[in-house]
Amino acid sequence: MLFKSLLYNGFEKTLKLIRGMFSFIFFDSLTKTLFAARDHLGQKPFHYSFQNNFFCVASEIPSLLKLQSKKVPDFISWRTYLCSNGIIDKDKTFFENIYTLPAGHVLRFHNGDLKIEKYFDILDLHDANYISNNNIKTKKETVETLNFFVKQSIKRHAVSDVPVGVLLSGGIDSSLIFKYVYDRL
Repeated sequence: MLFKSLLYNGFEKTLKLIRGMFSFIFFDSLTKTLFAARDHLGQKPFHYSFQNNFFCVASEIPSLLKLQSKKVPDFISWRTYLCSNGIIDKDKTFFENIYTLPAGHVLRFHNGDLKIEKYFDILDLHDANYISNNNIKTKKETVETLNFFVKQSIKRHAVSDVPVGVLLSGGIDSSLIFKYVYDRL
């Protein structure tokens, strides 16, 4: 379905249509352009390297390290990681010349030119006027609205050709998801 959408709708429109977890590459043979995208929240990995006119992509860093003549640590990334609560720059890895495509970003590679652009920002989902525009005033109305959105999300994510399972961690979020999935049965 993704491939068909890319062929018939194009890259930009397909990005507006798809949901969920993904990272993919698409080569347009007509324009000789390589397009790549990472999902909105960065759940699927996407690593790449571009040096000496050689561009390569992988879902795991060790694959890219095997293509390097030397494995050189990126000491700035290590320092950032060790001096914080495990934070690293969104486009960096722990190795020089190996990068991560940030969540909600696209990559275009054409004639040796690499461009990365943001196509999604989580803050775009926030609508400060939603409550006032929809006349939600009471606690009951707020709970009903939340119930609607959680049901809608569960319905979209529980699409499967095989039975769906839910892993319970014991936390409130997995328990809530289980309740909604169970209510659908």
